[in-house]
Amino acid sequence: MGSRLVDRIHEFLDFWFGNLGTADLPTSDRTNLWFGNNNALRVSAVEKFKTDYERAIKGELDDWKSTARGTLALIILLDQFSRYLNPESDQSFTYDKLAQSICLHAIENKLDHQLTLIERVFFLYAVSAFGRHGFARTVVAALSRSCDPFDD
Repeated sequence: MGSRLVDRIHEFLDFWFGNLGTADLPTSDRTNLWFGNNNALRVSAVEKFKTDYERAIKGELDDWKSTARGTLALIILLDQFSRYLNPESDQSFTYDKLAQSICLHAIENKLDHQLTLIERVFFLYAVSAFGRHGFARTVVAALSRSCDPFDD
């Protein structure tokens, strides 16, 4: 993967998570982006990363799946940006299954183990939101491994 793509992944994740600091906890403006109704932040996200989203849905960013953080960025783009662009519409969920498929494949390959705790939460969020018991078990197992100091 070229350095421009790696830089773009880092730029996206830095925007998404903000400055986590040493505690690995997000700032309140990030939680507003994720779970609140801060439309200004969402508009800013769309303005900065809409081209990346469009490339992701066309499969043009599939090489991002070669790293844990690239996979995380791709999952967030597919899982969240459809909601930002199509609020309160069935189109909000258009790419959920693709994000879930990418997530499950990455879990099988333990890519999630390379992420911080808050990154793993978003990594697994796409799968947990799907609502099937099998997916829920996968998420619980993956999070349990993150708490096991003897797990590789």
